[in-house]
Amino acid sequence: MALDCWRQGDVETAIRYFTFSADQGNESSMHELGNIYTDTDNEDNPFLDLDKGIQYYEQAAQKDYAAAWNTIGYLFQYGIGYKKDLKKSFDAYMKGAELGNGYALSNLGYFYSSGTYVEEDLEKALTYYQKAELKLVENNRNIASIYYSLEDYDRLLVYLKRDKENSYSNIYYGLLYDQGLKFKKDSKKAIDYFERANDYGVYESATARLLDYYKNDPTVRNQEKFVHWLAFAKINELDIEPDLLQWDNQSEDLGASPSFFSKLFKKKK
Repeated sequence: MALDCWRQGDVETAIRYFTFSADQGNESSMHELGNIYTDTDNEDNPFLDLDKGIQYYEQAAQKDYAAAWNTIGYLFQYGIGYKKDLKKSFDAYMKGAELGNGYALSNLGYFYSSGTYVEEDLEKALTYYQKAELKLVENNRNIASIYYSLEDYDRLLVYLKRDKENSYSNIYYGLLYDQGLKFKKDSKKAIDYFERANDYGVYESATARLLDYYKNDPTVRNQEKFVHWLAFAKINELDIEPDLLQWDNQSEDLGASPSFFSKLFKKKK
């Protein structure tokens, strides 16, 4: 009933029900109250009270409620309600993982894959991500990235096929066709996938290869497309090799002043 009230926007009534249940020792209700009182995503949250929210999370955690440990880890990681402390964040995630929380397992995967607080260890990261999968926490994008880094292209392809919305697979298909890995090298397919990848995100590697293709590959050389991706790189402040910043090393060919390219790639202070 409390959850229904919350979902319908009647937060005040939800708090009343959750509080009654939490007072009876219900860990889930303690956690839900923590969620309400620490909801910083809603700028107009009239119930925002970080101290009270953390108090409920800690009560639930003391009763070994796995989700509460995961949330406490998140709060320590980003300095919400607590002073930012990556060691305490890592320890909280570890406790949540030991209690079987899939999101805590996934967050440990992130720590190891990014080298956050701990030394980067892709094998450990992969293990945690895969354990999270068993808890129905999807990590296809992250696992694909690890398999590419480990040069395990067979397993990479398994995860690329799972990307039904093509939200992360395009960049990897582009890299595989570009380098001739698992597929016969094919510049046209590589270009197509790199352009699709940048439709979904901003990929420095894809943009650099597109600039290189459109400038230096005689089979696809195209000044208009070169200028397009040059502007894309500028807007997104990408770090591009200097020799790819000009068309034939003559900015005048593009109808630009000599200082055009230096301005184009000037970093914001």
